[in-house]
Amino acid sequence: MSLCSRSNPQNSLTLPMGIDDRSTSLRRCHPLGWWGFGGFVGTLSLGGMLLSLASLVGCGRGSTPTPSTEPTQATASAGSTAFAPATGAGMVPGTNVEAAPMMSTAASSTKWIGGIPYDVFYDAPLTVASNAASLGPAATPGSGGPMAEAVASAGTATTPPQTGTPMTTTTPEPMGAGGAIDWNAVAPIEMVVEEVKQLRIRLTGHLGTVATYNKGKEDISQDANVLAAIAGVVEVHPGEVSWKEKAKFLRDLSYDMYMAADGTGSKPFNATQAPFEQIEVLLNGGSAPDKDSMEKVPFADVADRTQLMYRIRKTFDNLKSNINTEARLTSEADMVQREFAVLALIGQVISDKSYEYSESPEYRGFAKTFTDAAISGRQAAEAKNFTVYMEAIATIQKTCADCHGKFAFGDGGF
Repeated sequence: MSLCSRSNPQNSLTLPMGIDDRSTSLRRCHPLGWWGFGGFVGTLSLGGMLLSLASLVGCGRGSTPTPSTEPTQATASAGSTAFAPATGAGMVPGTNVEAAPMMSTAASSTKWIGGIPYDVFYDAPLTVASNAASLGPAATPGSGGPMAEAVASAGTATTPPQTGTPMTTTTPEPMGAGGAIDWNAVAPIEMVVEEVKQLRIRLTGHLGTVATYNKGKEDISQDANVLAAIAGVVEVHPGEVSWKEKAKFLRDLSYDMYMAADGTGSKPFNATQAPFEQIEVLLNGGSAPDKDSMEKVPFADVADRTQLMYRIRKTFDNLKSNINTEARLTSEADMVQREFAVLALIGQVISDKSYEYSESPEYRGFAKTFTDAAISGRQAAEAKNFTVYMEAIATIQKTCADCHGKFAFGDGGF
């Protein structure tokens, strides 16, 4: 049997996977045998090493290796470990994504010191460090330029656009004495004049004798206070009144009454009756008293707010208790209109900047809501609309309760 036969059991070898048995047969059957084949391979290997050395030395002084422009592939043939990652190297932890290969620094003309490019080092570091010249002002928010805008906008939350119709709240400014108020819309002049007549009637009844004074001194004080506020309004009201030029005297005489009605007996009675008699003369068309009175003084100087609020409460209780049906509203429409006009006038007066809390937007908001509700109630009474009338009553009650819960006025409130 031929020694080259692969069927010879003695010549048969179990070859590792991946190795062709033809090379083994060649070694056995080649005339040179194992030594001859190894010598041949060794000769080739020695020649390859010499060629490789020559390529490293170069073929001339001007010869420069041309860097490869093809990307390096981190792949190896089967069984090679030259680029095999060690324990997951080159892989992003927790993923199956292969990390990007590192760029070789040997293919660059940049000089390197370790892993740091030489370009980052100054040629004369001490000279550079000693240079304290300013590079110009730093960008600050609002100074202009893209960087400033970026700094200004950094950390600013963007509010998503609102949907629907937004609610708007108009806060009234504090009013001066008179100011630019449309007093005729607040309280028509004919209703103001009618209220003055009603006040005169009540005051006349309380000041008949010491006994009637003693019994009604609280009402005298409150009515005189309201009369002083009304007189101050008439000074600036666009409506015409026969005693308009004398309104400042009526204002001060009413304030004198308010101050005198304190205590019981003949002394406070006489002190209160004297200015009232002068008021009667003035309102009947007589001459003004011999008294110095200033023009358009602040409302807080002549009208006590707490006393005005007592009048609000009295009027409110009367309307709520007695005008409680549509029939009653219809039969008492004139009285209801006048009472609402007085409420609106008081609401506007206490909005004056001379009063405490008038600088508070919340206080002014309460006063405006109150005044608007009183105007609405007057218009409802004129139109005999009971539904709107009741809405005005409810709004006034709630507004007064909310306001008194927020601000201290020194009275019982609602």
